[in-house]
Amino acid sequence: MEEYNNEQPSEPAASLPAVEPTKNKKPTKKLKVLSIALVALIIAIVAAFVILHKRTPTPAKLKVPPAITYYYNDGKTQIFQDKSPATYTGTTVDNLSFFVGKVRSELETKYGKTFYDQGAWDVVTTLDNNLQSSAEKYVTAQETTLKKYGADAAGFVGQDVVTGKIVSWVSNFPDASNVAKDFASAAIEPGSSIKPFVYATLFDKTTNTGAGTQIVDDKAALEGYPCTDQTSNSSTSNCLYDYDRTYIGPMSIRYALGASRNVPVVKAANIVGIKTVQDTIKAMGATSGYKCYEDATKTKEGQCYQAATLGDGSYI
Repeated sequence: MEEYNNEQPSEPAASLPAVEPTKNKKPTKKLKVLSIALVALIIAIVAAFVILHKRTPTPAKLKVPPAITYYYNDGKTQIFQDKSPATYTGTTVDNLSFFVGKVRSELETKYGKTFYDQGAWDVVTTLDNNLQSSAEKYVTAQETTLKKYGADAAGFVGQDVVTGKIVSWVSNFPDASNVAKDFASAAIEPGSSIKPFVYATLFDKTTNTGAGTQIVDDKAALEGYPCTDQTSNSSTSNCLYDYDRTYIGPMSIRYALGASRNVPVVKAANIVGIKTVQDTIKAMGATSGYKCYEDATKTKEGQCYQAATLGDGSYI
């Protein structure tokens, strides 16, 4: 986003009239009077500027009501209201209010809450009007299916992968009952989308592995999975299974990632360690870190184990 403090620029100073130099002539009385008048005028202008400058309060002392205007990135269409999502009590989700809340938080962090609350801001956001509308329609269209499988909320964030700008932001279903919660910025379990970061860590921290390195997908004891109960279809088994309950055997890391196999990625993580994987993820831009829950209630942070390499019991 770009932000502007819309103070009006001062008027440019009027240029002084040129005085033609005289050649081999003594200044006339009229010219002397004119010169004195010009000097007096300049002194008056400077004095007025000093007086006005001293009497004008600094921005930190201004007491004006907040007047913050938000725009889409076309800079033309005003669409936002500056209200806190925490106090939102509507019956439908106002996605843009949640986005504005994030913008407001960033500005307060950058400039200070006191300065921000003075108002007089014009904020051009990175949202794209058309993409925002499409994202909201997409989430709405998925609502029935998602709720069929037990979901009660949904979030969607669209990003321009070239510039990094957020171009759409959907906080929840439009008729969600939990409208005070912004699920677009909520911590979530990443699932298998975390696997590329595990392999990236392996490549970075070793000198003999790459996309073509062979790794075995088999049923065997692993750190975190002792595999003493090998009942293939038992939910109580302590073996690590792939989603299809089969094991393919030796394969390249390239294929293991493409097919999202579980056993190979845990083996890769065990080589470098979970903590190293977490460090990689943070270094690659997840500044809040990749963390894990202490227990199944998912209410308290704890140590990450092998399941975190599958995106389970963790959040980001």
